[in-house]
Amino acid sequence: MISRLLGLAAAQAALFPAQKLAPPTSIEREAQRRALDLIRETYGTYVNSTISHHFFVRLAPSTLQHELSKFVWNANALRAVRAQFPAGAFVVPDVYHEIYVMRPEIDFLDADKAHFDGPKVPVLTTLRSLIYLEGARARFVAETSACNYTTDEGSTIVLDFYRELHHVRVNDTAPRVLIKAAIHVFDAKTPMNYLKIAAHRLIFFFIKAVRGAFESSESTLLMLFDNAMRSMNKSVGPWPLVALLVPSLLILITQLRFPL
Repeated sequence: MISRLLGLAAAQAALFPAQKLAPPTSIEREAQRRALDLIRETYGTYVNSTISHHFFVRLAPSTLQHELSKFVWNANALRAVRAQFPAGAFVVPDVYHEIYVMRPEIDFLDADKAHFDGPKVPVLTTLRSLIYLEGARARFVAETSACNYTTDEGSTIVLDFYRELHHVRVNDTAPRVLIKAAIHVFDAKTPMNYLKIAAHRLIFFFIKAVRGAFESSESTLLMLFDNAMRSMNKSVGPWPLVALLVPSLLILITQLRFPL
């Protein structure tokens, strides 16, 4: 009864296999280069940080947002994945696209840092694109889909946000700059589906707010938070997330009120 109410039908739990999109067109690649220049100009001080940093695209300068719009989930990207959508499916872009300046991180339990991007709650079909703008060649390993892809500058990987266990193999420790952007795919425009999107955004924003407190203070405790999140997302169901909300809220308040 509850599963039917929440829309947790088996059909909704189907994995969207990870895939690598075709190389960008010359116009898209030029937009990527201009976007990277603007990212360096706007967030350059974080490139040499010892920890990774995330920045919401919606808060970026309008010139940067304009360049990103030319290749982030544009018509070409949607066309490449739409064939795998259910007939008549509609797409809702997420509002929390991110600029990600990635630095090497330590996982105390898993050297590969294999993880799901979201908790294993099959209420959403959310696809995340990872667009690599700068950094060394790496190997993206999609464990659930049983495939792997080489990523270079300009590469785009699309994965199932909630269902794809994955990790990245890279030997170089230099910063990598990525764009993370998501869309939600549904078969009907119902209030429940929009409620699912709202729940996704609420959880996502909360997690990023807590993480942002660590990033702003350059706190090495960030690694502990990331380890907790990766371990939690491998668990089944939403309860590990619920159990983390209270201590995370306390950490957020502490970091904001008493920054290290």
